Amino acid sequence: MFPAPPPPAPAVRRGTPFLHCLAGAAVWYVASITVQVIVAHRTGHSAGGLRGALVGGGIIWLLTALVTWLIALRVRIKPWVLIFLTLPFYFVLSFLVAMLFVVVGVAFQLLVR
Repeated sequence: MFPAPPPPAPAVRRGTPFLHCLAGAAVWYVASITVQVIVAHRTGHSAGGLRGALVGGGIIWLLTALVTWLIALRVRIKPWVLIFLTLPFYFVLSFLVAMLFVVVGVAFQLLVR
């Protein structure tokens, strides 16, 4: 007799997907590796030192994506905004990881002597 009620609205997913955060951080990872390749080529150095840059950059990339995702859990952020949002995190984490590598290297040198 009465018309059927409308179907329930689909649930809106909150939060930013982790893959979007990975993609935003990947832009800066690729940019940093590209710059290091160009610098190595122009200065005449071999690309053998890039292995460390790839590994270190990969660690920074994952940490940046994780920190960005943890911050963006509550809000939905557009993917193109994440590119600019991840830049400060990428710089800070790059500095911290570089300092960690330096500390480990100095400690290793002190232990080997």
